[in-house]
Amino acid sequence: MKTFTHTFEISDEAYNLLLSIQKEGYAEYRDTRWESLESFRADKDKTDWRSEDHFLSRNHGGTYYLAGELLKYNLISDIEDAWNITYELTDFAKEMLSLQNIRNEKLNDLLK
Repeated sequence: MKTFTHTFEISDEAYNLLLSIQKEGYAEYRDTRWESLESFRADKDKTDWRSEDHFLSRNHGGTYYLAGELLKYNLISDIEDAWNITYELTDFAKEMLSLQNIRNEKLNDLLK
């Protein structure tokens, strides 16, 4: 039997997005022409009725630019029958988060 171990790192922002998707069940992006709040703010061609709050509510807090980082490591997958670009956690991500929670619990027990 062969055992393969693969180690990778993701940014703190991407990790927070992963936790957010875990909590919400999915991340939906309706306005993907703007990858982030900064690109939304910089766009002079957007219509006046779109406020920053409106953008953030329609685009999972302006986190679309982080999706590539999570896709790279198979942590999220596309929900194919969704109307808009929508991601959910993969089984691999669920397993990794579960292991992380177990590790954190053990560390907390040791520190008590």
